[in-house]
Amino acid sequence: MDISKRINFKFTAFVASLLISSAITPVYASDSMLPQGESVVAGSVSFDRDGVNNLGIHQNSDRAIINWDSFNVGRNATIEFFQPSSNALAVNRIVGTGVDPTEILGSLTQMGGLLCLTQMV
Repeated sequence: MDISKRINFKFTAFVASLLISSAITPVYASDSMLPQGESVVAGSVSFDRDGVNNLGIHQNSDRAIINWDSFNVGRNATIEFFQPSSNALAVNRIVGTGVDPTEILGSLTQMGGLLCLTQMV
């Protein structure tokens, strides 16, 4: 094989590998993504969405269970759990049907305990 055919073959293989890798690149949470589809199962909880990047979760009981369709936190997003004490516990169950894993890339703060449970498919 002459040199021009080898270079052309290598270039074609490189372009093909780029196309394949871009087709299987995972989808990441957008920079302002916040959890969606909340449903309080137990306890007393209210939600305050301040703009597109901030979510305040006000837990008024010592224990709470919240179901979520998704629980992604984008790079520029902030979630604050306001809990009644350091002994409080919020259990967050991600029950949506999406196949992508939960991503927490931004800020997530709480005063008490916090569990995020996701189902494995």
